[in-house]
Amino acid sequence: MSESPRSAAVIVLHQTPPRFTAAPMGVSIPALRRILGALLDSGYRFVGLQDWAPEGSGPGTIALTADDGYASQQAHLGPLLRELGVPWSVFVLAGMLGKTNDWDHPWVSPRERHLTPDEVRQLAGEGVTIGSHGMTHVNMTALSDAALDAELALSRDLLRQLSGQAVDAVAFPWGLSDQRVAGAARKAGYRLGFGADVGRAAPGAEGRAASSRYLIPRLGLYGPDQLFPGLAAAAIGDSHPLRSLRSGLEKLGQGLVGLAMATHARPRA
Repeated sequence: MSESPRSAAVIVLHQTPPRFTAAPMGVSIPALRRILGALLDSGYRFVGLQDWAPEGSGPGTIALTADDGYASQQAHLGPLLRELGVPWSVFVLAGMLGKTNDWDHPWVSPRERHLTPDEVRQLAGEGVTIGSHGMTHVNMTALSDAALDAELALSRDLLRQLSGQAVDAVAFPWGLSDQRVAGAARKAGYRLGFGADVGRAAPGAEGRAASSRYLIPRLGLYGPDQLFPGLAAAAIGDSHPLRSLRSGLEKLGQGLVGLAMATHARPRA
């Protein structure tokens, strides 16, 4: 890529198998090596969430995150990122530790075990930032106030005990959040909230500033990016001729996420 990096971004991954996968939510380690290597070569700087602010951390800054807390993230993604010197964060489903991802469509995300408590402790000991993804991957916008408060507070408490960290960041399942969810996350003690399909900020400068900390969008990498790793890296780097095609690939991934959400999201209780 000939252009210097111009934007800050938060990247989100899901399943990270060692070899190519046909699963829409998986990105293989060889593809990630090429994508991340290209970003590093082009001058991007990766930072941990402790150094991330809602307005970004300056041009050319990336925070790398992984959702759901899969075994493949500990077994395959972690070693790659240590080799590259890239800090990262994992958003863990506190109520699914050691269980399989039965909450998702098997053709969207093949059956895989979630991290065990010991693996969460190990990652925390290695310096990986532990965040919350809730308890059992529910659509938080569809929960009652009481159930929402419990989902956010209980998951944070459990992960704080396991990791010994502050656990002050939350990633909302399926990227779904709104002003009510953002307010509940703030009340539960979170410093940052990450989503994709986020609600509008409250009116007024103060409201927008508060909301922005809990409605931070992320750029997802999906299965099709394995076929075009150079395209994925270039689009993250704001390479204009490739952005429209990369946008189409991301919409494909988001569409599959939406299908899973529509099928598995729970109604407000």
